[in-house]
Amino acid sequence: MDDYPKHWMGKIRKDCCLRYSSLIFLIIINILSITALIIGFLFRGQCSIEQNISIYLVVAGFIFTIYYTFLLVLMLMMMLTDKEDVDSLPKRKRCALAISISIICLFMTAWLIVGCIWIFPIKLTVQSIDSSFSTYCQSTLYDYAFFYCCFLIIICFIHYLYFFCMMRRM
Repeated sequence: MDDYPKHWMGKIRKDCCLRYSSLIFLIIINILSITALIIGFLFRGQCSIEQNISIYLVVAGFIFTIYYTFLLVLMLMMMLTDKEDVDSLPKRKRCALAISISIICLFMTAWLIVGCIWIFPIKLTVQSIDSSFSTYCQSTLYDYAFFYCCFLIIICFIHYLYFFCMMRRM
């Protein structure tokens, strides 16, 4: 026991805490993305002010669910394998994985921008009382789309900030 540095237990606790908090975070994002998919599907055609909002939620919910489920599985695999096994993956496979993740992230960012263009400008004119008006949008659909867009902006910011911090370390 005296052979180990005094800080080794703290390092193990910090690593476990980081892993499990990341795991919980990915599960929460998946739940919110599946909810977006369901709400977009259930309320399609119920937003006359901007018909594309339900399409946005369906596509964003689907893409983000696939992406974050993939990351969740990848993280679980890395938690269950030795570091040496991960390091022994061929460089080509690691590059292909990194390129695939980057392409998906670029698409998700572009789709988020499109969603913001559809959702944010109508915030002051949208109403959910009278469906006969051209400014109508079902309240659950619009409110969730607005929340989901704001949430994704924050997540993307954190995601890119983490990515750039990791790149600076290399």
